[in-house]
Amino acid sequence: MVTARTLAPDRSAVLHCLWTDFLSAIELESDDTSSLVDQLYEYQDGRPESFVRALSAHALLSTQLLGFSSSEQPRFEDALPLLNRVHPQIRTGFAIFYCDYLTQAAHYSEADILIQDTWKCLDDYGLSFGIPLALCARAAIAIGVRRYRHALLLLDAADRKGDRCGLNVFTYTRALRRVISSISHDFDDNVMVQEDGLIGPKSWQGLAQSASALYYACRGRLEAATEWANDADATTKNIDTRALTALVRTVVAKRSDSSETCTLFANAMAFVSKYERWNTFVWAYRACPELLALAASDPATTSRIAPVLGAACDERLARKFAIELPAGSASPPLSDEALTRREREVLQLAADGYSNKEISNELFISEVTVKVHLRHIYKKLGVRNRTEASRYSVSSG
Repeated sequence: MVTARTLAPDRSAVLHCLWTDFLSAIELESDDTSSLVDQLYEYQDGRPESFVRALSAHALLSTQLLGFSSSEQPRFEDALPLLNRVHPQIRTGFAIFYCDYLTQAAHYSEADILIQDTWKCLDDYGLSFGIPLALCARAAIAIGVRRYRHALLLLDAADRKGDRCGLNVFTYTRALRRVISSISHDFDDNVMVQEDGLIGPKSWQGLAQSASALYYACRGRLEAATEWANDADATTKNIDTRALTALVRTVVAKRSDSSETCTLFANAMAFVSKYERWNTFVWAYRACPELLALAASDPATTSRIAPVLGAACDERLARKFAIELPAGSASPPLSDEALTRREREVLQLAADGYSNKEISNELFISEVTVKVHLRHIYKKLGVRNRTEASRYSVSSG
């Protein structure tokens, strides 16, 4: 791509080459990634698109490798007023990065609103290659608010859509599935992650390995958990992975009655708090609740994590460990959470292209009842018609 840059006919083409270079560098976690971000800022041509693209690179580098400190003001907000003035591909890419940041900070409702808007943009402009990543983002949000079955359906859809558009997200979806298995204590070593089957960005590979470390930690197989944590840290510098492996090592120490448990926990929580990896903390304490027991022994830590438990719909766990949730800390319902089981069935069939008569025959209900369900769905989702409602479906093929 250096050669491509030298042949680029204008500044805009150079920016495109730099962006391609950056995407490759971030996947490989190359040493020159930061310098490429600096060059993207340097080569701005005054258009909103060039600024948003440079800011996207800065934000992605910070959230994945360098970390946004909680004491810093994330620069995502600088781009928000410009998003309607940039190319849809740049807009949706930025939005997916921002959604990841919000999810990691346990701002699940905000992330859900953003990803639904992004989904609409992807659909309106036929940007099918972005759908698998949007589905993964929705799955991560669903896991955060304890909707595991919904998350698994979203991950199934992400794999199917990825196959169709040539974007293999299997390593990432496998990591999220392993997290769900750990939280649910659904243990099946026959579907264990194999290192030689991991492809894609180093961050995905490391996350899959750290999810396996969590899986074995909650099973009590402490040596295997440590090995996977070491593999994950050797694979990637990714902030999410480093937070999860630090928490796994705390669990291993706790279950080994190690004298280092308190120190490891303090260091892990300092890292989680500094870089706002609260979603990763949610995964870890659900799989290994002894982390909440450790947290409950320190009033300062308890105060910091209480809003997180509220946002993650973990009131029951909070009561169990005598953690008092602040008023109003509970996360409001997500966009499609208010639908009944029957309304979800009707919505899915409508998204799959069924007519009202076909839905009636499939569900053994009258067409009048189908229309009533659709009216209720439109009202709950805040949409006007069948097409808009179908965007909320878990998958459409």
